[in-house]
Amino acid sequence: IGFLEGSDPVLKEECVVFMAHYDHLGSTDSGEIFNGADDNASGTSTLLEVARALAQSGEQPRRSILFLWVTAEEVGMIGSEYYSKNPVFTLEKTAVCINLDMVGRVYEPRDSVWVHSPKQVKPFNEIYALVNDFDPDIKSIAEKAGLKTDIVPDFSLPDNFFYSSDHYHFHRNEIPILNLSTGYTADYHQPTDDIERINFDKMKKVAEFCYLIGLAVANK
Repeated sequence: IGFLEGSDPVLKEECVVFMAHYDHLGSTDSGEIFNGADDNASGTSTLLEVARALAQSGEQPRRSILFLWVTAEEVGMIGSEYYSKNPVFTLEKTAVCINLDMVGRVYEPRDSVWVHSPKQVKPFNEIYALVNDFDPDIKSIAEKAGLKTDIVPDFSLPDNFFYSSDHYHFHRNEIPILNLSTGYTADYHQPTDDIERINFDKMKKVAEFCYLIGLAVANK
């Protein structure tokens, strides 16, 4: 956990949570390693950049900001469940949970294997942005951040994706969530999810997007 204390004497008792999981699938029976470059080294390293940028920016957000690196997402979201039951701030004081889960890829023709999925990987200037209804401002904040960073958030994912990653344990406790993902590629949950296919310019764009959203929610 990383912690950036808020500047407002009252609102600093509330927090914005950024989160990403750093486990993956281990190895195959034949010994091939699942490196998980996109799922989810892209999320954990992008989160590290967001934390660094906010800490070094000189900004003093009104609410506190927490950065969570959790584990065991792939075997039942155990790390995020643990945090939801043992939070640093009570969940009632959590303004939003922003979860980064696969944010390092851009569509390639080989990714058409997911052509019938609602989450086929996005082009460079787009990202899936899953939000619930517990704070109607989150969607508009994401849209405004998208205009500043030239990234288009897609809010079209069906409700079953609320159960698909670590943000679930905040959603089920009626906490506003924003789950960001570039989508499923041909390498999803395969040993071929390697660093050579990561688009670092896309990760930089996602980090800038997150930075603006985090500041806006912390200050609203």
